[in-house]
Amino acid sequence: MWEELLIDSGLNEREVRSILVLGSNPKMKASELAKELGTTRLDAYNSLSRLQEMGIVTVTADRPMRFSSMNVHQAIEHIIGMRKQQLNRLVEGYDEISKDVTKESKPSQTSARNSDDPRFAVLKERGNIYSRLKKMAEDSEERLILLLGQYGILHLCRNPEALEAVNNAAVSGVVCQIITHLDKRTIRFFNELHDSIEVRHSDELESLGFVRDGIEVIQYLNIEDNPVGRGKDDAALIIESPAFAESHVNLIDTIWENAVLFETAVARYTDNQINDPLRLTIGEGSFLKNFSSVLGIADELPEEDTPFDPE
Repeated sequence: MWEELLIDSGLNEREVRSILVLGSNPKMKASELAKELGTTRLDAYNSLSRLQEMGIVTVTADRPMRFSSMNVHQAIEHIIGMRKQQLNRLVEGYDEISKDVTKESKPSQTSARNSDDPRFAVLKERGNIYSRLKKMAEDSEERLILLLGQYGILHLCRNPEALEAVNNAAVSGVVCQIITHLDKRTIRFFNELHDSIEVRHSDELESLGFVRDGIEVIQYLNIEDNPVGRGKDDAALIIESPAFAESHVNLIDTIWENAVLFETAVARYTDNQINDPLRLTIGEGSFLKNFSSVLGIADELPEEDTPFDPE
């Protein structure tokens, strides 16, 4: 857990391992650290150099030099303090500069170009992907589609800001639709969604992605194998293209029509009931004989009809 926090703070794996080793074994030579890390002395020096610049690692004036480090807890507190100072400087600088900035600005070449020109970008890590979903939900005006696959609802609920934005979009009148591959372990998470959000189950769609107003599409390229992981390996492609979005929506609409209602799908897992509508092709010939054959009724059928008499 501590290692994950340090990696989230911007350190690479070798730097994190250096802190762990030096925190419990101070005054180590670079060659000794390299041996512990299973790397070269040059790579160890590079990691130590960056950690020194951050103030996490200290060095003696001995020959050869010996390195020590804060422990994990101290290192995280130190990094948090650094990030707070950086954020405060950024906010102060922005406030100072924005005083002289008017809301009316000259149109840039980017905004002046054809709005139909497709634009692409790649997002890495689940946190960044769901931050973009949050923005999509906030910007949506008519329709928001979420393809959540088998465990996407878990990831959505673990990103409360994105979940809140999706629910708020539904409250504001945006048509929100979710296609999922339902799993009995994730059913309870759907209770976090607003009642107006339509959910359907489909076995035909395993991919994850989002679509906003037929304009913007997020399509997953890679997802971490561990469904309860932090999504460091997740990657997705953002496509801003009405033409692409339209074709994508057409495919989704076809799957949506054939998908199973959420309540019906839930009954399969909770009550072991199959509540799907009965689909029966009668074919040619006598309706009564064909229907009896399908139902397995072997009794002789009456020659004459007996009118229904409620009395």
